[in-house]
Amino acid sequence: MNAQWSPVLAKTVEPTPPPVRVRRSGQPIAIVVTDRDGTIVAWNEGAHSLFGYREAEMLGRALDDFADQDGARDIPVDQIANAVQSRWFRHKTGQRLFCSLHISSPAKPADGDERQAWFIFDMTALCDRILQMQEELAEERQRREIALRADASKDFCLALISHELKQPLTTMLMSIERMLESTCVKRAPTLAEDLRAMRGATRRQARIVADLLELSRARTGKIQLATELVEIGDLIGHLASAVGVTSPDKGIHITRDRATQLWCEADPVRLEQIFSNLLDNAIKFSNHGGRIDIHVEPQDGFAKVSVSDHGAGISSEFLPQVFNMFGQEPRSSTFATGGLGIGLALAQELARLHDGRITVASDGPGLGSQFTVWLPLAGALRRRPLANSEWL
Repeated sequence: MNAQWSPVLAKTVEPTPPPVRVRRSGQPIAIVVTDRDGTIVAWNEGAHSLFGYREAEMLGRALDDFADQDGARDIPVDQIANAVQSRWFRHKTGQRLFCSLHISSPAKPADGDERQAWFIFDMTALCDRILQMQEELAEERQRREIALRADASKDFCLALISHELKQPLTTMLMSIERMLESTCVKRAPTLAEDLRAMRGATRRQARIVADLLELSRARTGKIQLATELVEIGDLIGHLASAVGVTSPDKGIHITRDRATQLWCEADPVRLEQIFSNLLDNAIKFSNHGGRIDIHVEPQDGFAKVSVSDHGAGISSEFLPQVFNMFGQEPRSSTFATGGLGIGLALAQELARLHDGRITVASDGPGLGSQFTVWLPLAGALRRRPLANSEWL
């Protein structure tokens, strides 16, 4: 037996104590023996070290005499090892101690007096840590709720502002178009040039407002997809041709490569928004005469569409923020462009609505970038979902 056992304990307790599962390094084990009435008949040095009371002070008293009756911070037993019981005690100095109690019922001694051995461990530090973690979790939940409410308010404001701006911009565009068709304007080249510049600027603002409105709707779950079978290669080819025509001044060369026909059950209008934003972004950050490569292929039940440019590139510090709303990396004058960084955020939300995803890669500033869209193939073409660890 342990040398710390009292003489009474040595005479009355025969079985080997149960295995100790929780013990501080170097901490003595508190062992207390009580009779059938709960009176303490043995109190070892470990109990003295834990509670501050000497054996002479405790013999003849009940174990509950120095238990903390408040129990204000009791926690479930299953959170503290596998203790048979757990309770708060008071140290001789008044300090509260949370302890786990493992009970052993030894054989009856010759006098027939039933006794119990209590193996007591100080779990105060662990209990305090659990309570601290619970408080931190509650605070984190509160912060999350506040952030979610703030985010919802922001989306509502953006939707309201976008809606209010959309109508006047549409009216302005219609008026400019009518003026450009008038005879007097056709006879005044300078005026016509100014009106075309106004039309371009108004269209860009209308596009920003439309993207803001769509992004707000996507984030609040108000977009309903009108899905149908869409052949991804044909859709990409149509968009690439249209984008190339709208940016003739930059002389961008667009190459397309696809392995086979790939059909997805998707909303073609929303897919056009996704890929138009990616192509516009690639053109925007490409040098004059640059090249954009589009590659379409199947992979693990998904249509994988990569849009690569050889232009401005993205720094490693900014890569994690690429898809954030209003996220736009500070650029040098070489790559100075307009825009608020809304298009990529919208593209990501629309891809998610299709159970897909967009990833981005870049070797750094001036080394171009690659955006890859993953969209689930339709019906039997889709073999299995793609795990998060497999996204490239």
